[in-house]
Amino acid sequence: MGNAVHSGQETGPAQAETNSPSTEAEAVPLGLPDPENPVTAPKLLYLAWQQDGVRSTGMSIPSTVWKPDGTILSQEKSDEILKQVKSFDVYWRQEDDLNPLSMVFQVDGRLVDSPVLPTVITADGVRHTGGATVNSPRNGMIVSAAAPYQSTLANWPEEIAVEIRYPIENRVIAKTLKEIPDEPVQIAKGVSWYLDPNRARETDPATGKFQIAYDKTAAVLQVNRETADKLTQYECRVYLRGQKAPLQGQYSTIIEPDGQLNEIRVSKSFAQKQDIEKVEIVRQRFKTGLIKNIPVKLLLLPEAND
Repeated sequence: MGNAVHSGQETGPAQAETNSPSTEAEAVPLGLPDPENPVTAPKLLYLAWQQDGVRSTGMSIPSTVWKPDGTILSQEKSDEILKQVKSFDVYWRQEDDLNPLSMVFQVDGRLVDSPVLPTVITADGVRHTGGATVNSPRNGMIVSAAAPYQSTLANWPEEIAVEIRYPIENRVIAKTLKEIPDEPVQIAKGVSWYLDPNRARETDPATGKFQIAYDKTAAVLQVNRETADKLTQYECRVYLRGQKAPLQGQYSTIIEPDGQLNEIRVSKSFAQKQDIEKVEIVRQRFKTGLIKNIPVKLLLLPEAND
């Protein structure tokens, strides 16, 4: 199954203030070669407007870049940065989104994946979600983008703060199950794994429609969004006997047992519990950081130059 996201002293515009994660599952070591040397927080290097119109293309579309201190770079220098990161276009824009603001971060080179997910905070303290990030660094840098909804933020202000969520370890196998119990496995507070034949689904080969998979079961990872640690992410890799790759995910959805919001991620269906060779419970922990006083160059907005 696949995966599925404060402050202290005032800092300069590109230095993130950080929050530590909870101590859930502290017995599991950090997934780093040197646990004594913690991961460094991402550093905001550059900003630019996504130029591709409504939809993200991931293509190398030029944009004028500026630094967190407000310095606007030449187009030649901007193109050099674009070449290093390949694309500023990482956000799939919807009609209600503001023009995506792309951000380039320098990340810790010891991490295999370094997603940096941004949340915009305006001067009134309101948090505006809507963002995206690439996972794998290129030349030591990650490109992320923020795009608040126009229904909650009519226009980009001249200055913002950004909260970033970033990993502090590589994914690590926290536990391996080789004997599969009938009852749910409690992975951490608000996180459980279990088998549920009522969730099994498959695609009808004749019609291509999604349907109930009778006489089969499926693996379910359930995360209580109200009680689970928001800075720890889990995935469960289910290996069937004779298969080298784990089961793929089939679908995810939201359920509300006891009135609490829970996300469930459901694997592809399979015959029975005895088909499972092992289950790997994989953990990755995160921190949040706050970057203040970020200038937003409204004069460079694509709409302003039409």
